[in-house]
Amino acid sequence: MTLKIYWVILLAWSVPVSAGWETKCAQVKRVYSWAQGSDRYGVRAVLTSQPESCGGFWVQHSAENKQYIFSMLLSAAMSGVKTCIQYDPEEEKHDGMCRVNFTYIESEF
Repeated sequence: MTLKIYWVILLAWSVPVSAGWETKCAQVKRVYSWAQGSDRYGVRAVLTSQPESCGGFWVQHSAENKQYIFSMLLSAAMSGVKTCIQYDPEEEKHDGMCRVNFTYIESEF
């Protein structure tokens, strides 16, 4: 519970308010990371259960918390816990994927 609260507080500082945000919680199926900035994504994630509006989720190279998001997704994938991703299904889609706005790990420790 403490870890969940920590990540929520840490990442909530940069969360813009929007009426269109939705949240999807599921286990992480795949995590992709690009070393160079030649594509749109710095990090891409696919959950075991995707929302109909998104074929995956992406974090841009210039995101301030990209390393934290990558670490969270990787640790969630390795431990099998659920990750919750907040996204806007109507905005900033690339190749059918939705941009990550906010994420946290859903687990009972």
